[in-house]
Amino acid sequence: MPEDLYARLIKEIRRRGKNTLIGLDTDGKFLRYGVGEKPDLIKPNIWELERLMSERILNFEHLCQTGEKLLKSGIPFIIVTMGDKGAIGFSKDGFFYANGPVVNNPGSVGCGDVLLAGFVLSFSQTGNFKESLRFAVASATAKAARAFTDFPSPDEVIQLLKNTFICGLEDLDEEIKKSIPREMPGKKLKTD
Repeated sequence: MPEDLYARLIKEIRRRGKNTLIGLDTDGKFLRYGVGEKPDLIKPNIWELERLMSERILNFEHLCQTGEKLLKSGIPFIIVTMGDKGAIGFSKDGFFYANGPVVNNPGSVGCGDVLLAGFVLSFSQTGNFKESLRFAVASATAKAARAFTDFPSPDEVIQLLKNTFICGLEDLDEEIKKSIPREMPGKKLKTD
């Protein structure tokens, strides 16, 4: 598949449809080329973000600066996922941290996809970035509680939404700030 495939698709979608919101969830050169065409939303995890920026995200402040930089580049919504540490969202409406409750036997297969789907569903109905991020994290948490590729029901998501935490980054507890981003053993920064 050509490395600029998503970039070309974004360009063609923009040419054809004025009111289409475009979200991009990929990695490596595909993400790098795609970001050049300014999708409306990107959803990298912390390691994909490092590869996109060709640098280690050293601490919470560095992560915030990176999010701001991407916003200023013309991408309206950035959601950085961090596994069981939740997600951080950057938008013109504010910067937010969301995390779901602890679930038993958490799995990670498909959680990012469900998070993105939950965000798109909520945002298409409400237009509210903060609440859509919260709904997205509740969706991913519900998925984490399910085995393998089994998807959660809407009722499971709504139940977890009640205990899904969200706040502005300025209100975030210092202990949480210190815990993100965390290192992932065995992962090396590879920028293609």
